[in-house]
Amino acid sequence: IPVDIVKSVTSEIKEKGRVERGWLGVSIEENEEGKVEIIAVEKESPAELAKLKEEDIVLEIEREEIPSTKILVKEIRKRKPGKTITLKIERNGKEIDVKVKLGEYSEKNVRLELESKFPRLFFAPKPPKPPLVPKLRELRKLAKPPEPPEPKMFSWGLGHRKYIGIYLEEINRELSVYFGVKEGRGLLVAKI
Repeated sequence: IPVDIVKSVTSEIKEKGRVERGWLGVSIEENEEGKVEIIAVEKESPAELAKLKEEDIVLEIEREEIPSTKILVKEIRKRKPGKTITLKIERNGKEIDVKVKLGEYSEKNVRLELESKFPRLFFAPKPPKPPLVPKLRELRKLAKPPEPPEPKMFSWGLGHRKYIGIYLEEINRELSVYFGVKEGRGLLVAKI
């Protein structure tokens, strides 16, 4: 921030308790050609009183070229409310000089601008939504299904070891398809 602006703002705050800034009352954007175009004019604003219109192109302010929206905003805000300025605009291909008496950039507008740029400073974050409580029917679905019946034990003798235990289950239709059992019958070793 340039020193002269800091000094100006500091002295104004000391004198008046706030900073007064000029206000035109337009929304602007850079068009396809890179020129500053008015896209909206606020009701009862200095711009409306001066008969500025949507689609007007702002070329100069006080004979200084305006190459960007940032420059126009800066030039308007550094001027005092009540000051009459001359804007050179282009309307329907013709250049026109328009005199505008600047209004005061209100505290309401300052707040709206700050809120849009820094929403976290003005709006508390929304609390997280509490987890949904599942319905009883859904809880029942989540409950552990009953254990399948313990498979029958099959064992046989092997030499010096008396028995080896194998738990077998009869293959159901889905398992026979999965394992490719053609006749659909068989046993599955479930546990050893």
